[in-house]
Amino acid sequence: MKKTVFLCAGEVSGDRHAARVVDAIKKQHPRIHFIGIGGQAMANSGVELIGDITTHSTIGIFEPIKHLIPLLSALGKAKKTLKTQHIDAFIPIDSQGFNMPLAKYCHTLGIPTVYYIGPQEWQWGTQKGMLDVIKYCTKILCIFKEEHERYLPITDKARFVGHPITDVSSPTHNTVKTKQNTLTLFPGSRAQELKHTAPLLIEAAVKIKATFPSIKIIISVVDKTHRARLEHLIKTNHLDAELSDTNSLQLISESTLSLSCSGTITLEHAMLGTPIIAVFKWNPISYSILNQFIGKKWRKNVGYISLPNSLRKKKIMPEFLQNDATSDTISKAAIELLSTPTLMNTMKTEFAILKEQLGNSGTADRAAAEICETLYNGRSYDS
Repeated sequence: MKKTVFLCAGEVSGDRHAARVVDAIKKQHPRIHFIGIGGQAMANSGVELIGDITTHSTIGIFEPIKHLIPLLSALGKAKKTLKTQHIDAFIPIDSQGFNMPLAKYCHTLGIPTVYYIGPQEWQWGTQKGMLDVIKYCTKILCIFKEEHERYLPITDKARFVGHPITDVSSPTHNTVKTKQNTLTLFPGSRAQELKHTAPLLIEAAVKIKATFPSIKIIISVVDKTHRARLEHLIKTNHLDAELSDTNSLQLISESTLSLSCSGTITLEHAMLGTPIIAVFKWNPISYSILNQFIGKKWRKNVGYISLPNSLRKKKIMPEFLQNDATSDTISKAAIELLSTPTLMNTMKTEFAILKEQLGNSGTADRAAAEICETLYNGRSYDS
């Protein structure tokens, strides 16, 4: 009987990772029907989409409220599809807030759940949170070795498949860098990132340009709906810059230095050996509340906002969080890097070590193999 797999990705990066897994599964089982919630990358890979919440991705406490109606609508569509159609497996990708309720729902329906890029309960959450992940998932496909090690003593459901970034940043993307010095800004894909981070990065770029007049400045546009806002910021700050919707990996490979919101893109820079400065700025009220409740635990268990620093457990690249993130601090760090080749080379060396730490490529293939084992070898679903 033809198998049907339901996937759900709530962010642009998750959409891309999901698409690669779908492509990997199709190599072995081309007749599987894929349905779910995702974005353009999943659609391009042949997934029948019943919704797209990637444009509603957000972080914080109050920020999701304005997206509540479309998110609840998508959740309802997902539950209806899972209940009324014959679904052989549910594959959630990241997006814990949206996907864990669906994993719990699938548990009640007896649908196996193979979580890819699972909840970060193992890192900054609670023991109960970890136990919930174990309870509602048939398999947990771990992307970090430390994550796998945390699960091993308490469950046999965890599998280490490696980080998907090792597939994304393959050598085929590592093109020759442009001769001209290039500063690239990555203000993010979420509306709130554009609101809080984009103005900072552009103001910092103005100050950097004043010190290095010949430097070329490019601003990445992930979502075309943000173009007008970025154009307005460029104009009001009198910045000589070019907006580009080129693939982010291409932009990274051609950049001398990047200023970016914090996220997966920081790891993409590490994989491609491109120096970067990360910025993380939230709504002040959301940040204050979250800092009060989880700040102490976060500082103890993680300590850094950018993934390269978190994984290396030390500061290998500049990062600025909340009140420390100003155009002055960002531009000062950038000017120091651009003026000091040894600092740039030290960061590149640390990135090379991190790349080796994350392991070999083939993550999508390994994740696909685990999913297919669940589909065809009949691992029992724990109730």
